[in-house]
Amino acid sequence: AESKENVRINNQDKPLAGFEPRLPALPLVIGGDRRTGSSIYFKGAIRSVAEFADVRTPLEIKQDMYDLNTGDEDLLFYYCFKNNTEDDAIEDLAGNYPLYHEPNPYFVSEEDRWVDEKELDNSRIAWSMAFLGDTQVVNDLYPEKLHLLYDWILEKKDYYKIKYVMGLGDITNRDLPREWELAREQYERLSGVIPWGVVKGNHDSSKRFNETFGYDAYRATCDGVYEEERIENSYRFLEVGGNKYIIFTLEYGPRDEVMEWAGKLIDAHPECKAIITTHCYLFRDGTTLDQEDVCPPATTGGHNNGDHMWDKFVRKHKNIWFVLNGHDPFDLVVTSQERGDTGNLVTQMLIDPQGTDANMQGACLICIVGFSEDGKKAWVRYYSADKQKYYMKTNQYEIDLE
Repeated sequence: AESKENVRINNQDKPLAGFEPRLPALPLVIGGDRRTGSSIYFKGAIRSVAEFADVRTPLEIKQDMYDLNTGDEDLLFYYCFKNNTEDDAIEDLAGNYPLYHEPNPYFVSEEDRWVDEKELDNSRIAWSMAFLGDTQVVNDLYPEKLHLLYDWILEKKDYYKIKYVMGLGDITNRDLPREWELAREQYERLSGVIPWGVVKGNHDSSKRFNETFGYDAYRATCDGVYEEERIENSYRFLEVGGNKYIIFTLEYGPRDEVMEWAGKLIDAHPECKAIITTHCYLFRDGTTLDQEDVCPPATTGGHNNGDHMWDKFVRKHKNIWFVLNGHDPFDLVVTSQERGDTGNLVTQMLIDPQGTDANMQGACLICIVGFSEDGKKAWVRYYSADKQKYYMKTNQYEIDLE
C-alpha cells in the first residue's frame, strides 16, 4: 500500500484494534473491514496492495512501491487500483488468485446474506417482542421508508405473537421537528394494537422527546415514571402465559439515583422477570461498553457507561433477565450472557442497524426476540422490511436462557 517515509507510530506496544469473535462472518475489504460505523480503517488513498511470503527490506519496500516485480517468487498477490473505476473487477496481477483464494468458509455470500422465512423454524416461538434499534438514518435520510418497519410489525403481530414493541433510542438523527412528527405518527399506528415504548438516545433531545411522547395517552401506558413530568425513565408490567415481566426504559447513561430507583422496584417485584432497555450498554464485541469504546455516555451527555451499569445495577438484582440497547452500529445482532451476583443468567443484546441502513439506503431492520413457552429458549430473527428478507444467516439464531 502507498505510504509516507519518516512516519512514526506512537504507542506501538498497544493493539490498534481488538479482534471481535463474530467478525470473520463478515466479508473483509481492503483498508478495513465490513463493520459499519468502524473508525478503525485506513483513511488515505490506497493505490496498490501486495503480500509477500518473505520479510521485505526497507530498500525492497521502496522499490516495490514504484516498480513491483510481478515475477518475484515470494509474491503471493498484487492488486493495483491506480486506473480502475468503481465497477471494475480487480485482478491479481501476480496470477496466483486460484492458488491463494480458495473458497472462504467465513465469507458471507449473497445466499447467506438474505434468508427467506421458509428457511426458518419459528414453530416453537410462543410469544415475542419486537425491537427497533436506532432508526435515525431511515427517519432522517429515507423518511419515505420509515413506515415499512411498522407495516411489517402489524402484519406479523399474530404470526410472531408480538406482545410488545420497544424502540431502543436515537429515534431521530438531527433532532428535527419533522423527524419527531414522523416518529410519533408511525408509533401511534401501534396504539391499541400492540403495547409499545420508546427509549431516548443521545441524538434525541430530552425536550423534544418529552414533548413528542409525553402526552397523556402514552403516559397512561406506563405503570410508573422516575420523574413526574418526564418519561425518559419508566416501567410497565407485562403478563404473558402466566409469567410476569417488568419492562424498564432508562435514560442514556443513567444516573446512579435512576438505577437505584429501578433496582428497588425490581426487588419489590420478585415475581417479575426484569427487562431493561436503554440506549447504551453493550458494545459490538459483546462486552459492556466502557470508556475506551466508541462514544461512552460518561463523556457524551450521560452519566454511567455500560460497565458502570453492570457493576452498580445489573449484576446486583437476581431477577434481571434481559438488557437490550442500541447506540453502537453493527451489522450483527450481538448477544452475550453473564452471571449476576446470585448466579442468575443475564442475557444482553446490542441491536443497532444505523450503519446497515446507511450502507443499504434504508434496510429498515427489525429484531424479533421470540421465546419458548417454558422460557428456556429464545430465538433471534432480524428482518429487513425494505428487502423483504431476513438479514444474514448469522443473525438468525437460538439462545439458551438457562
